Amino acid sequence: MNEGQLYHILLMAAYLWPEGLRVLNDPATYVKHFIESNYGDKAVEDGMSVLNILQSQNKLLLSNGREDAIDAKLLNAGVSFIGDDLERRMGILAFCLGLTIEIEGVNISHTSKEKLYTIANLLRLKKDEIDILLNMVKPEETSPRKAALKVLGLSSNATKEDVKHAYRRLSLKYHPDRNLDKSENEKQEAERKFKEIVAAKQLLDSLQN
Repeated sequence: MNEGQLYHILLMAAYLWPEGLRVLNDPATYVKHFIESNYGDKAVEDGMSVLNILQSQNKLLLSNGREDAIDAKLLNAGVSFIGDDLERRMGILAFCLGLTIEIEGVNISHTSKEKLYTIANLLRLKKDEIDILLNMVKPEETSPRKAALKVLGLSSNATKEDVKHAYRRLSLKYHPDRNLDKSENEKQEAERKFKEIVAAKQLLDSLQN
């Protein structure tokens, strides 16, 4: 990943995880693992320090009624991802969803969903693309991991290699460029399936951090 984008990802994390918020699980470890997996272990300490500073700044801005300043920082963060492909942008959103699950569990609040929609919009993702991700987080049905594995046609004991191979096979099969000669309905269905496959892979990667 582009190291210059880490700051902007942490801006999104601070937006989702305000300072002093009571949490259900362990979002700090989740963020540390994300940083280590994508930027190396040497970036973890600095990254967490930046996150703490951003959380404190947001708390001060909110106490002074400056939500507009937070919105401006988020807008600037979104700009840094212009030109990134669907997989990359969906990966950032999956990280944000995973962080939200660490904070709240799978019973995601309306406020957090609205924040996720805001981030998705900044990432130039469509409503149906975040809905695909959110539909994998249904507490009354199954765990997000199992839901994502099901999209890839895998069982709950699938390995990382299984996920990698299934994703490669299915993403090639349903990629829009591979379905240009199909009917309009078939092309639309292939596009929907492709987005679902990308979302499932990115969610699994995020949950494994």
